[in-house]
Amino acid sequence: MRVSLILLCLSVAGCGRDEPAPPVESNRTAAVPASNVPRGETRPTPAESRTDESAGRDAAAVLRRYYDHIEGGRYRDAWAMRSESDEGYDRFERNFAGYDRYKVSLGPATRPVEAGGWAYVEVPIQIFGTMKGGKGFGSVGNVTMRKAVKVPDATPRQRRWHIYTG
Repeated sequence: MRVSLILLCLSVAGCGRDEPAPPVESNRTAAVPASNVPRGETRPTPAESRTDESAGRDAAAVLRRYYDHIEGGRYRDAWAMRSESDEGYDRFERNFAGYDRYKVSLGPATRPVEAGGWAYVEVPIQIFGTMKGGKGFGSVGNVTMRKAVKVPDATPRQRRWHIYTG
């Protein structure tokens, strides 16, 4: 139930955008799950995929800003971090209508790995709070962050950390 709730929240929040799964130790190099590697790209080997550790913290800071917007009811600001268009925004905002209190705690990000010109970081999250009417809820999972590092025609937006939904 918990995992399905978080996946529902993230998938509804993503609404198929080109921008966003148990906790991972922060000193391990994360392997990008096969389902998260874009078509035509290969999985990296650990030796060739390590990048500097501060990049994981940078990715987590972007995700923290995103959830700060949501926790504060600033859904338009959160949406702007996910999409450049308004398509899907109304659905995104309605997704939070049933919550009285929505809080997210982030764990330590993994070290980035590179695959096909993209860097990926996993950030463990725990979502908890109360629904309108007082019923509590909670969920755990990871959010994948991504940015272009060796993609020749990447846009400035793609070169910044953003939530990757596949």
